[in-house]
Amino acid sequence: MARKPRSRYRPKRERVESSGLDEFKELLTDFRSLSTWAVGVGVGAPFIAAVAALAPPPWEKQIALITAVIELVVLIIVFQFFASAQRRRVERIMFWALSVLTTAVLAYLILFNVFTFVIPTTENKAVAGFVCTEEAKLVYGESCDDHATEKLASMQYEAARLWESWSISLMTFLLTILWFLCFGALSALVGVFLVFQSRQLVKKKISSERMKRVGAKRATS
Repeated sequence: MARKPRSRYRPKRERVESSGLDEFKELLTDFRSLSTWAVGVGVGAPFIAAVAALAPPPWEKQIALITAVIELVVLIIVFQFFASAQRRRVERIMFWALSVLTTAVLAYLILFNVFTFVIPTTENKAVAGFVCTEEAKLVYGESCDDHATEKLASMQYEAARLWESWSISLMTFLLTILWFLCFGALSALVGVFLVFQSRQLVKKKISSERMKRVGAKRATS
């Protein structure tokens, strides 16, 4: 008797994969809903709308898309590696995520306040440096960056004429990294919380269904 060809169709595996994907979609929905509740508006990249004015120049418009991708990657990692984590491990992860978030936010706000300025003619923000050019030192001395706003006005707000270009680039890079770190830590904090709470809800539903079945068996016996 000839053997039947082995079917490649694996319904159980497909149901598991579909279920996992559906759960991740639910996580994204919950994450976006929590962002909407927190900032009061629906946004493409969660939580960004509330702090868009503090985005690091000169990429205020472009950085939202990159931040959204980073948030998504962090949520994928959280869902993949911590979906079955126990409460103690979840609390430890949330503690470290909150610590990183707090440190990054404070550092970012301080640097953003000190090392950015507004160009009056365009209302655009620009990043300042921290090492003066040799020309600026010849004109203003070692205190060349004191009262920098007044000096920038005389230089048509061209930061590279007052500070070394490499110091401006370094500060721009540092602000950008801190920005991404803030949203990465925030996504990890919220993602771990949502994954754990959704799992607890599932456990409660399963327990409730079992109690109902036990009650129904006792009633019929």
